[in-house]
Amino acid sequence: MDNKNTLKKYELVIISKVLLPDCVRRDVMEKVKDAIAKKGGKILNKEIWGKKYLAYPIKRQKEGYYVIYEVELPPNSISVLNNDLKLFPEILRHMFLSNKSKN
Repeated sequence: MDNKNTLKKYELVIISKVLLPDCVRRDVMEKVKDAIAKKGGKILNKEIWGKKYLAYPIKRQKEGYYVIYEVELPPNSISVLNNDLKLFPEILRHMFLSNKSKN
């Protein structure tokens, strides 16, 4: 039924620490890109929202740096990628959202 090669569209929201130097922030974005590629996915679009106040503190941070990715990924790779992104100390929080309206 569900082919492993079938890619589905998702939005990936990443909130990283605000006080990271630009070179570290670029490195994190490159690592995210590599992690997505290793799971058989690709980035369709990237929006940098920049620094925003958080609704509530996350890991004692009151602000976060937002980057929104529109990605295509095999559905079976989401849980593994979730675990991979948890290992990035620069990322405060991340979330995958199913992008059903654009499939």
